[in-house]
Amino acid sequence: MSSSISHSDVMRFDIQGLRGLAVLCVVVYHSGIGLPGGFVGVDIFFVISGYVITSSITRQIHRDRSFNLRAFYLNRVVRLLPGLLLVLLPSLLFSFLFFDPYLEYPEIALAAMSGLLFSANLYFATINSYDDLVENPLRHLWSLGVEEHFYVLFPLLFYFVYSRGKGDCERKLLRVKQVLIFISLASLALSLIAHYLAPSIIELLGYPNLRQYAFERGRQLSFFFSPFRAWEILLGCLVAVNRFNAGTKGHWASSLLPTLGALAIFISPIAFTEADQFPGLRAAIPVLGTAILITFSPRSKLERLLSIPPLVYLGNISYSLYLWHWPIMVLIQRLVESPWINALISIPLSCSLAALSTSYFENRFRSREWRLRSLWPVLFVIPVCLGIAEFLRQSESFQQVIPRTESKTHTFAHSQDCDASPVGWEKSCIFGDRDANTSIYLFGDSNARSASDGLALTAVNNGWSLTIGALSACPVNFSQVQTSARCAIVNQQRLTLLQSKPPSVVVIVNHWTSYTNVPIYGTVEQQVASLRTTLQVLDALAIPVIIQYQIPICEFQNRLVSVRLFEGRIVSGSKCLAKSRDDEMRLAVGEQVSKLAQDCESAPCEMVDLSPLLCDANCHPFRDGVNIFADASHISPSASRLTASLYRDKIRNLLSAKQHLS
Repeated sequence: MSSSISHSDVMRFDIQGLRGLAVLCVVVYHSGIGLPGGFVGVDIFFVISGYVITSSITRQIHRDRSFNLRAFYLNRVVRLLPGLLLVLLPSLLFSFLFFDPYLEYPEIALAAMSGLLFSANLYFATINSYDDLVENPLRHLWSLGVEEHFYVLFPLLFYFVYSRGKGDCERKLLRVKQVLIFISLASLALSLIAHYLAPSIIELLGYPNLRQYAFERGRQLSFFFSPFRAWEILLGCLVAVNRFNAGTKGHWASSLLPTLGALAIFISPIAFTEADQFPGLRAAIPVLGTAILITFSPRSKLERLLSIPPLVYLGNISYSLYLWHWPIMVLIQRLVESPWINALISIPLSCSLAALSTSYFENRFRSREWRLRSLWPVLFVIPVCLGIAEFLRQSESFQQVIPRTESKTHTFAHSQDCDASPVGWEKSCIFGDRDANTSIYLFGDSNARSASDGLALTAVNNGWSLTIGALSACPVNFSQVQTSARCAIVNQQRLTLLQSKPPSVVVIVNHWTSYTNVPIYGTVEQQVASLRTTLQVLDALAIPVIIQYQIPICEFQNRLVSVRLFEGRIVSGSKCLAKSRDDEMRLAVGEQVSKLAQDCESAPCEMVDLSPLLCDANCHPFRDGVNIFADASHISPSASRLTASLYRDKIRNLLSAKQHLS
C-alpha cells in the first residue's frame, strides 16, 4: 500500500528528534567531556532550518495561494528575538564580573551588538579562528548570524521567483528548484575554493609568501561566512521543495537509506576532531545524512528512535538550550578547572533555564499572549548596560580597584603593522635614524613583538636604527628544522637580510616553551640545537647577538568577582602562578642558552634576563601601578618600555666588545 509522506508527519517526528540530537551533540562537545566532532550539530541545524522554513512557506502558498512576507518576518522576529535578549542581558552582566573588563569585555560587547544585528558570524570572521574564541561566552551566536541571513534573503527569492513568477504551480516550483540548485552549487564551490584552494590561487597570482595567510583566512571564511555555508541550509530547502515520496513500506529505500543517513550523523561527531578544519568536503557527511533522514526516516524503523520523548523534548527547547549552554559553560569554567565538574553543573543548569525560558517566556510571545512591542525596550537596555560598563572602565576609582591591563597585541610592532605579514617587512619596518651607524635587528616570535616598545624607545633615544622582523609563532631559526612552512620563509628572509646588510647587533627574542607541541622542535635539546646552529651562522657573519632569556610564566586573570570576593582561593590579580612543567623547561633552556652565549668567537654574545627587572621575590601582574604581564607568556607594552635602559647598556657593551675583538 502506497503511503505519501506529509509535512506534518516529518515535522512531528523527525525534526524535533533531529533537533534534540543536534543540540545534544553541540552541548556535549562544548562541555569537553566527549564527542570531539560535536560541532557538526550546527550543520544538522542548518539543514533542518532550511527544511522547516521552506516547508512553512510552501504550505502557506498552497493554502492561501500567496506568500505574506511581512507575516513571515514578524514570525521570525517573534521566534528568535525574545530568547536572544533573555540570554544576552545576564551574559553581559556576569561577563563584566568574571572577565577582564579592559581586554576581554570589549570583545564580548562587540559580539553582543553584532549578535543583536544577527551578524556575529561576520564579526568573528574578522578576528580569529573558532578555537581561539573559546573563552568568549557569545561565540555560539555566529550560527544565528548565518541562519538569519538565510531568513532575510531566502523568502525574497521565493517571493520573486514563485509568487511573482508566471505559469502554473508546477512550473513555478520547477523554477524555484533550478534557482536553489544553482545557488547551492555556487555556495559549495565558493566554500571548497576558500577552504582548499585559496593558498594555491594566491601563489598563482604571484604572492607565494602570503600562502599561509591565505590558508588561514580561507578556513575562517569557509567556516563563518554566510555565502560559504549557505549550501548546507539550501539542501534542506531542496528536500522540502521536492516533497519526495519514499514509496511503500518495506521498499529498499525506506530501510537502507535511513540507515546510511543515521550512520553519517552518528559517525561525524566521533570521527571529526578539529573545528578549524571544517567545513570542507567533510561537512557533506553530516549534511547529506541529515537530508536523507528527513526524507526517508518517516515510516521507517528509525522513526521510533527519533521520536523518543527525551530527544523530542530537547528538540522543543533546542533554541533556548543552544543560547544558554555556552555562556554558562564559559562562566563556570572561570571558577572550576575540571571539565567534568563543569559539565555536571552547566548541563543541568542550561537545560533547566532552557525549559523555563521556553515555557514561560518565549512561548508567550509565540502564542501572542504578550505583544512583541513590549520587548522593544529591552533592545535599548543592552546598549545602556554597555555604556555603563564603558563608563566604569574609564573611571579612575574603578581602575584603583581593578588595575588596567594592557593587551599583548597593543605594541609598537603591531601599531606599525610589523607583526603580521611575512611580506615586505625588511623595507617597511625600519625605525629611528635609517642612516645611523648603529643598526639593531629585532628578530623573533610574538615575544619579539612584545619587546619592540622598549627597543624602539632605545633606538630613538640613542639615534640608532631598528628593524623589526617579528612574527607570531615563528622563532628565529637558521637550522633545517622549521616549525612551519611560513616560518621557513620568514627565517630565510631574515637570513638574507643579515647577509646582504649586516646590522651592528641582532636581538633574538623567542618564547621557548611555547613550542612544546611541535614534534620536531618542542624539546629542550631540539631548541638548543637549533639555536646553536643559528648562533654559528651569526658568528660566521661576525654579528654580535643579544639573546633574551624567556620571561617568567605568569598566569593570572584580572576580573572583578575573583579580585574582590575570592582572592586567595582563586588565582587572580594578586600574584602569578607558573605551571611547574613550563617553568622547569624555561630554566633548562636558559641554562643551555647561557652556555651557548659564552661560545661565540668572531663576535660577542650576551643573554639578557628580564626577571630581576620584572619581578622581585615573586612575579606580580602589576607593580607600582604598572601592568607587567599582558598574559602568561607576554610582557605588556609598559613593561617593555621599562627595559629600554637595560638594552641600551647591553648594546653599548656589545659594540665595545666587538671593537676590542677587532
